[in-house]
Amino acid sequence: MITYDGRPCILSVHQDITEKKKAEADLRKSREKYRSLVENLNEILFVIDTKGRITYLTPNISSIIGYAVPELIGKYYTAFVHPDDRAERSKEFHSVLLGNECPKDYRILKKGGGFIWVQTWGGRPVVRDGGEVIGVQGILTDITRLKTMEEDLREANARLSWNSKRLSVLNEIITTANEARDLNSLFRNVLDSILSLLDYDAGGIYIVDPPDTRTASIVYSVHIPDEMLEEVAEVPTDEPPYRSLFIDGSPIISGNVTELSPGIARISGFSSLISVPLVAKGRIVGALNVANNKRHDISSDEKEILLSAGAELGSTFERFAVEEEGGKRNAKNLDVLFNSLGEMVFILDRQGTIIRVNETVIRRLGYREDELAGKDITLLHHEEGRGGKARRNVAEIIAGTRGFLLCSGNGKGRESH
Repeated sequence: MITYDGRPCILSVHQDITEKKKAEADLRKSREKYRSLVENLNEILFVIDTKGRITYLTPNISSIIGYAVPELIGKYYTAFVHPDDRAERSKEFHSVLLGNECPKDYRILKKGGGFIWVQTWGGRPVVRDGGEVIGVQGILTDITRLKTMEEDLREANARLSWNSKRLSVLNEIITTANEARDLNSLFRNVLDSILSLLDYDAGGIYIVDPPDTRTASIVYSVHIPDEMLEEVAEVPTDEPPYRSLFIDGSPIISGNVTELSPGIARISGFSSLISVPLVAKGRIVGALNVANNKRHDISSDEKEILLSAGAELGSTFERFAVEEEGGKRNAKNLDVLFNSLGEMVFILDRQGTIIRVNETVIRRLGYREDELAGKDITLLHHEEGRGGKARRNVAEIIAGTRGFLLCSGNGKGRESH
């Protein structure tokens, strides 16, 4: 209160604070904008003190791992890191305190179970004005979807790689089948290729013996110890564990041979093995076996490749067996025809040496077959026709342009055409 002109008055002083109010309003708007921006980021901002305790997190953390911010503040961050990643994260945390940025992918645990993949970036020390480091700050990005895509890509590439191996194995069997001269070369080339392509150390091929024997025998093997071969050279197809393979058509797979058969493991040194049936027209004709000295794991892709190889090799074996049987029947029929002819038949090489004669030759000329085999055909010329002229005759005979005089065992000549 003051007295002015003899009257009591109140002195009021006013200051223009319009600019101040405007600045405060702008600051509130800026803070709200910043808060809105931070709270709606996909990334998570964090601050951790030097002891590893969480001091600040953006609220969006709750939508990612299920924990509300108050449940996390004051807690050690390592409590929320996947156990398998904690040791490495602790090293990186101390490295960031020293001023090193360490972008790293790792897993953090979700409330209620499970985890997500995150990447830390922009990490740097928090420093007071006096230069004291009081913690670290940085940004977390949820990269779970990226990791899932990477894993899907790896699996797709792995499937593509195994499919390529499968096609290589099948192509090798087909190529070998076309080039093989007989069953032995077929088995040898196919097994060698499979061991090489699939990186196995040893293997063998069983073929089922005639049905009445109820056994299967190894027809070709690679790097199987002799002691083991003596043990498994012939196995019963209707007794365990072989029954499941040869009767039921189920593969035998073991990632630990010691558990399957301690005796076999001891004498072979194998750690893992797989046996698959050879199948032809729905019938089991044998088995393909491969083994490793070191590896224990047998993937489903390897199993599928070997099952496909077993089916292809089984069909190829069946075709070869049919062709060989047919060849034997044809040879027998030709032999009967060869000896039933009334004409004398000689089989010569290109030098005129006798390879074989039919029974008519033996009967009519009086020689034994062993007297003629390997002899020069000119010896059968009449004495008068032997010599240089006989050689010319042989050349014409091989060319099929003339006949010649034969000398029988009793010295009498015969004209042959």
